[in-house]
Amino acid sequence: MLRWSRLLVRSALAVLVTLMLIGALLAWRVAQGPVSLGFLSPYITEALTIPRLGIRAEVSDVVLAWSERDQSLRLRLFELRYRVEDERVALEIPTVDMALSGPSLLRGVIAPRYMHASGIEARLVRDREGRLLFGLPTEDAEAAAKDGAAQDEQPPERVAQAMFASIFDLLSRPRDPGDPLGQLETVSVLADRLVLEDWKLDQRWIVPGAQMVVQRGDGHAFATASGALDWRGRNVHLDIDADYSAGDRTARVVVRFDQIEPSDFADVLPELAPLGVLEAPITGSLALTVSEDSRQLDLGFDLKAGAGRVNLPNLFGAPLQMQEAQIKGVVDAAGGLFTMEQASLTMEDGFRLSFAGHIEQASKDRFSIDVTGQFFDLPTDALARYWPQGMAQNARDWVVGHIRKGQVSAGRFAAKLTPEMLGGSTRIPRTALKLDFAFEGLEVDYLAPMTRLTEAKGVAGLD
Repeated sequence: MLRWSRLLVRSALAVLVTLMLIGALLAWRVAQGPVSLGFLSPYITEALTIPRLGIRAEVSDVVLAWSERDQSLRLRLFELRYRVEDERVALEIPTVDMALSGPSLLRGVIAPRYMHASGIEARLVRDREGRLLFGLPTEDAEAAAKDGAAQDEQPPERVAQAMFASIFDLLSRPRDPGDPLGQLETVSVLADRLVLEDWKLDQRWIVPGAQMVVQRGDGHAFATASGALDWRGRNVHLDIDADYSAGDRTARVVVRFDQIEPSDFADVLPELAPLGVLEAPITGSLALTVSEDSRQLDLGFDLKAGAGRVNLPNLFGAPLQMQEAQIKGVVDAAGGLFTMEQASLTMEDGFRLSFAGHIEQASKDRFSIDVTGQFFDLPTDALARYWPQGMAQNARDWVVGHIRKGQVSAGRFAAKLTPEMLGGSTRIPRTALKLDFAFEGLEVDYLAPMTRLTEAKGVAGLD
């Protein structure tokens, strides 16, 4: 028994040493340059073909190479092409690094576990109907859509879009040992450049060296992407997280950014046009839900603004100097309802304001407001700046002319303003604004030659 045990140990050691020698020899050979594995090409192309989309794969060469990105050995495919049934090339990828599934190899099946594509140019497009398309759509695709091209023609750009969507669909399913792509865990893409296009607004931006990773989840596929773009002369870094749910076939996309002016939103996302009153650099995130047919369902925002100005010329005589602001809410893309869940502003003079409510878009530049809120530490000498023009004008003139010093320590308000009131074409009635507040340290020159009232303290209201 002891003799057999020793023999077993020696055999295991011999196999281990042999494997180590083979590994060392392989590493040395790969260090000299990639090792051609062209005989694997038919098996690789069979594994990467997607029959349900009616497309097949072909590859020029397969080599074993060292991946600097992953610091490991990878199969490297050169010139991977996907062709539609009429032999047109729908997608061409210069280089793909691939790792295979070990359990599948033991069953004699070539099944990729990890794929990294590089050297491509990708596009993210919002078309004229508001749909978000990722893939390789071109101006020809737009022209075809406008001309009413037949749906059964399957142009290459439409196939590329379907292929991209199939990645999310595939990685959100349970693993399938019978499908060569059923063991895939991760797909990553390094694009030479990502082109962002808005056909509706006729705008275009470039993100060089954009990176994207899609990973398998339980009923979900998770994606991350990052890159920097030149946004109107400013370098803006973008981080994107996406969660595709196989259950309702929707995707939740969160875009994080910094140093963007709110006025930029008005051009690209008209739903956020109300934020254009802020003139300050903004950092934060946008979250949108996209339906199965690539339509935007809603848009959430969580933003923080630095020092700047609040510019509402129809309400205030001059821009208000702001120290910082935080805004959180959601926009119903279909109804145009802008819901402010939470907003807070700290002004340069220490005045603090917070509110919540709704802003509804009546037309392109016309809005109605229905909000409630509270405020603190309003200097009495600053009332002339913050009192809206045209609202209770006689009361405003008396307060500004007869009260000074001290502060309004705290208060609450409600405002319900129509587009006509905000535009200045209709006078703001007393019923449109409700206000109650506490004050202290006021000096009141009530009526000459009466003695001035000093260190006044109390509460008041306006409705």
